Amino acid sequence: MLRKLSMFLVLCVTVLSFAQIKPSFQAFNADYLVLDEAMNGYHQFKIRVDYAPWAFVAEGKVKAPQGDVDLLFNSIDNDQLYIEVAYAEAPVGASDGLEYQAGIYDVMIFYSDGTDEFDTKIKDLKVSLLPPIAGDSWATGSLADAQGRRGAPGSVFKDPANADAIFKASARPLSKAQAQAARKAAVEKKKNAAKARRDSIAAAEAEAARAAEAAAAAKAVKKKQVRQTQPVVEAAEDTVPTKTVKRRIIRKKVKKVKAEPVEEPEEELSPRERKRQAMQAQQSAPKAATPASTSSDPCDQPGMTPLQKKRCRVNSK
Repeated sequence: MLRKLSMFLVLCVTVLSFAQIKPSFQAFNADYLVLDEAMNGYHQFKIRVDYAPWAFVAEGKVKAPQGDVDLLFNSIDNDQLYIEVAYAEAPVGASDGLEYQAGIYDVMIFYSDGTDEFDTKIKDLKVSLLPPIAGDSWATGSLADAQGRRGAPGSVFKDPANADAIFKASARPLSKAQAQAARKAAVEKKKNAAKARRDSIAAAEAEAARAAEAAAAAKAVKKKQVRQTQPVVEAAEDTVPTKTVKRRIIRKKVKKVKAEPVEEPEEELSPRERKRQAMQAQQSAPKAATPASTSSDPCDQPGMTPLQKKRCRVNSK
């Protein structure tokens, strides 16, 4: 439903565009024209153009100016005939990547005697599109809208408002050789654009590869530096206990503490009692052998403390 609505809106916009845009004109020389023998004054004709931006066939019947049945045949090879196509300037993109003009209003064949130009009389005109736009919905819609707004056959070429554009187009009729060259140029341009895109992608990929290579090289250098510093780190780690070693040391200390007897806390002693215990401990300690004293003072014997000497002297008085 949405697709149909979109197509309807597109066609409406196309109709409005044709109503507002003045027709453009393109001239072709007689290389594209094929004529049959005249019957009842009319030649069956066919015009086929299949070079971008054109892909159409125009068929119908044409009558020479003043009804001369030999005039058109004799004028084809003398560059006295040319074709004019009226179209709406609305190019359509095709599957080959090129653009084509599909909105063809009308077709006219002109005869020139070198001084004046005369339009022929055309009837039963039928215009159809060729590949690659023959099956394109936008292209066929553009053609149908243009044909629907054509009016009377040949009227667009008789409109004074279009006279200047028709005259300018007639001064540069497109030949098959020119069309082929234009087609070749368009294809070459497309190839160059594709090559430029490929080159751009290749350059981007090469740059990405260089960046990845540089990153890999930097990573390798960093890894090498880490390997070189690893022995130093390991040597330093050997001097520092690991967590496992620390836990073992702590367990050993705990076992040692548990194995040692717990000393009973000493009772609080007065200063006099602590001094007495110290003196008793000193007196009970084995005395080192000392050389015999030569002193005759009983209160000045080796091993006596100053306090003992003082008490000895006091007691001897």
